[in-house]
Amino acid sequence: MNMERLLKKATGLAARNARLFDALRWVLEGGYRGELRVIRDEVRPHGGRVLDVGCGTGIFAACFPPGQYTGIDVSEGYIEAARRKHPGHTFACHDACAMPFAQGSFDVCIVSGVLHHLDDETAVRLLRELARVLKNDGSCIIWEDVPARSRWNVIGAFAHRFDEGSHIRLAEAYRRLASAAFSVARAYPMRSGFMDYEVLVCHQAGRNSGEA
Repeated sequence: MNMERLLKKATGLAARNARLFDALRWVLEGGYRGELRVIRDEVRPHGGRVLDVGCGTGIFAACFPPGQYTGIDVSEGYIEAARRKHPGHTFACHDACAMPFAQGSFDVCIVSGVLHHLDDETAVRLLRELARVLKNDGSCIIWEDVPARSRWNVIGAFAHRFDEGSHIRLAEAYRRLASAAFSVARAYPMRSGFMDYEVLVCHQAGRNSGEA
């Protein structure tokens, strides 16, 4: 087995160990400073019910009151870890392309590092399902991995090379995907630690993109 395949396998094993994966992400993403700024500036002002898609081990659950937060993930192991860390919050193991929630159940949705694991067709299905469960005046805040923006960011480029997500896209590609389900009000770059992201602030299609 060559070194690249060995490292890819090691990354996959780390991702399956919730505690180890959390520690690795905390280091690579600089204590989540960038993500926490996005939550502070783009998500929390909405108030109301929050849906966290791809919540993992509930890293961002503490940013929201327990009664207003629901986190979902396809990994039962991550959901179990999230419930242990945040027993007052609601977590469930669901496929985000076919959720059991009623139409208009949530005020705001966050999608953190999910779309780069999905091909275009599946990503659009997921986004349209999110539009269904959001209220008519609801918003979807997305941040997704993009290739390292600086050639000096060797660690970020290395981390992406061994990321389990095989659909890391350029920023424009994420905007096109989001536009299939939402009106994209704003899009901007974000850096957290060594990791580069594109942030998309999306509203329900037909809503005035100038609304707060």
